[in-house]
Amino acid sequence: ISPMRQRPPPKGGDVAYNNENILRQLRHYNEIRKVGGKECVQDIYARDPNTSGDNTRFWFVGKVARCTGTVSAEAAIARQMNLLEEHATRI
Repeated sequence: ISPMRQRPPPKGGDVAYNNENILRQLRHYNEIRKVGGKECVQDIYARDPNTSGDNTRFWFVGKVARCTGTVSAEAAIARQMNLLEEHATRI
């Protein structure tokens, strides 16, 4: 058995960075996008920690979909922070 398969499951519950959660969030994103259109989608950027001041650089790390009028962009991002942080470190 590969050593990678022997690792314990990642922490974070239903937003831990694992295949099952990533695919579920993708399905939810597509469903919300289908109903709400592009107005319910936000691009997510992460700041490069090795840059600052006038040289600050931001990297596109993904998108988040939310129900307009019921969930703020900030709340949608906060709820998925585990996934977003882990994904940003991997790309």
